Amino acid sequence: MSFKFGRLNKLRALTYTNPGKLNKTILTNMISGLTSLTTLNVYNMYLGYIPDTTLVQCFQKLKKLNRLFLATVNLETLPDGIFDNMRRVYYLNLFNNRLVYLNSAVFRNMKSLVTLILSQNRLVYIDATYLITLKNLKNLALKKNNIKCNCDLRPFRDWLNHAASQNITLNGGVLCNSPPSLKGTPITSYETLWIDCDNHVVIVIVISVTLLLILVLIIAFAVVYFWWDIKYFWIVRRSKRNGYEHLPDVGNDEHYDAFVSYNHEDSHWVRTKLLVNLENEDFNSLRFKLCLHERDFIPGAFIADNIVNNMDRSDEMVFIISHSFLNSSWCSYELDVAQQKVMDDKQNMIILVFLERIPKRELPRKLKRIMRHVTYLDWVEGDRARDIFWKKLKIALHSKHEEY
Repeated sequence: MSFKFGRLNKLRALTYTNPGKLNKTILTNMISGLTSLTTLNVYNMYLGYIPDTTLVQCFQKLKKLNRLFLATVNLETLPDGIFDNMRRVYYLNLFNNRLVYLNSAVFRNMKSLVTLILSQNRLVYIDATYLITLKNLKNLALKKNNIKCNCDLRPFRDWLNHAASQNITLNGGVLCNSPPSLKGTPITSYETLWIDCDNHVVIVIVISVTLLLILVLIIAFAVVYFWWDIKYFWIVRRSKRNGYEHLPDVGNDEHYDAFVSYNHEDSHWVRTKLLVNLENEDFNSLRFKLCLHERDFIPGAFIADNIVNNMDRSDEMVFIISHSFLNSSWCSYELDVAQQKVMDDKQNMIILVFLERIPKRELPRKLKRIMRHVTYLDWVEGDRARDIFWKKLKIALHSKHEEY
């Protein structure tokens, strides 16, 4: 049977129900001409066979509609544009349909909408973007849907939590239907792990780069902090591999690794510190033979001859600098002889060790000049600092072993 309401252009409200299929012709004839309609109630029938274009054309004519009921009519989708001319609708009931997904643009012109009922559908996902545009919305019903609480739903969850502060009533509450671990959990309180929701590739790259940078920094710090330990260990290992030994004595022509120049007031430091650390028999240490004036100078010979001869027999010349050294004429003489030997041999053979902190303005000019060109070390406090001091000194002395 075909219904025509063309002459009922003054009709304000219409309720239509028919437990069966509503075809294209019936729907078109029924709605055509009802330009004054403010309430339309269509329920308990099947609109699934009507083309989307027909639905859009029919409903676009209902510009004065305030209330629209499309309950239990088996709608599976809402075509784009179906509600575009319904700017006055404040009540929309889509109860008990088969809606799985709502196009984000379907409610774009429904600025007057106050109540939206979507209960008992098959909605899996709710796009929060179209809800944000409904500024007058006060009542929302979403009970008994198939909401999947995953990462994509987080914007809708956040909108719901914000909606409570905007006096929007959520009729019946909204619960997660899946995944199984979250089933029955209120959407407003479900949580997901950030690692599940964010871009895994970016996360992996960021974490990998961060760990790599941390590793590089740790290695760099370790190398800087233990640099002298590493260098010293390498030299010791190489010396053992190459079978390094002290040069043997040939007659009275004694050979020394280093000539030590110091003032007698510093002899206690030389005996208890320098000799102990450089001439010991430790298998894991580099061992050196030193020339000390109080021990190795030939008795009865001129001091100057002893100085020159023993410097000639030494690979290096170590000067123990202190205030006492600077005030000693013999120490000054030894420094002059060493400078001359460096110029004659054209080799850097001088190592300076400062036992005290001496302002540069108190240093003699020749010592300042030497400091610009040779190795010098400061004797410092602290176990770690002293360990590095001895390793630096041994490495400096060892450099000559490979040349002789």
